[in-house]
Amino acid sequence: MIEAAGGENVMADMKTSWGNADWETVATRNPEFLILLDYQDEAGYAKLIDFLKAHPAMKETDAVKNERFVALRYAELTPGPANIEAIGKIARATSRSLLSVRSGFYGPAIGAGAAAVVILALLSIAYGSTLIPLADVIASLAHAMGLGFEPPSGPVSRIVVDLRLPRTLLAVCVGAGLGVVGALLQTVTRNDLADPFLFGLSSELRPVLYR
Repeated sequence: MIEAAGGENVMADMKTSWGNADWETVATRNPEFLILLDYQDEAGYAKLIDFLKAHPAMKETDAVKNERFVALRYAELTPGPANIEAIGKIARATSRSLLSVRSGFYGPAIGAGAAAVVILALLSIAYGSTLIPLADVIASLAHAMGLGFEPPSGPVSRIVVDLRLPRTLLAVCVGAGLGVVGALLQTVTRNDLADPFLFGLSSELRPVLYR
């Protein structure tokens, strides 16, 4: 069920469904989430959470420190139709928690990626059969956008705007498209190694490319 929900069982090396593991082993593997069995008695699973928060080793795990618990009923943990609902609970809980934990990294990562794309695009325009200084590249692009910069003398501005800029923009668009397609393939198949050959897309497109 954990794998179906997109997770990884830290105790997957155990060869039994209802095996026993000591808390030290579980704590050493530092799970990000803990699935708790809710017997639906008076205390529910609250007493188990209190135990985990008081345990010397378990209270230091990411799951306990960040209170990432998924409570499942006994019927949801045993084989049966209720497993479908359990998988949904695990998937929803883990996706929300990971999004909140990692959202702080998205802004800097996106900013760094955008800056890298801009820098590489400028270098792509500057390098060619004739090397054009970056200052001239920036001045030519700024003049083309109407920012009031004085363009370089001679044909440099035309080379940058009319010849090299379209080539660079096309490369950026193609690269972005390939990245989106790759992400979709890997998401749909849940396979980090998925590629177009998995669906036969490469063989289908070959006649079109060679036509």
